[in-house]
Amino acid sequence: VWALLSMLAGEELGRLLGAGLEEEELVLFLRALEAHGLAANPAHAFHILHALSNAPRAGIVCAMLERRDRARLETLLLKLHPAKLDDAASHSVEQWAGVRKTFGV
Repeated sequence: VWALLSMLAGEELGRLLGAGLEEEELVLFLRALEAHGLAANPAHAFHILHALSNAPRAGIVCAMLERRDRARLETLLLKLHPAKLDDAASHSVEQWAGVRKTFGV
């Protein structure tokens, strides 16, 4: 899954999820980001989360996640805070906060 995500720009992922995000898809993406995305390319990992947050039904789907998957998402977001990435951050605190607010974590 990470191989696919690493090849997609955020806008492309948004188009693929144009019909809406499903819980199973979000969990699959979160697991791939956790296992590979943070270490391989934190900036791209954030862009993927940003694109997912813009997908239809993102907030609703996140609210339906099991506790461990919501915790996984929250941990990913905390690790992707611009202050923790030093110079590797390609996003602002405001963008990060917007993604976190959309997902409700």
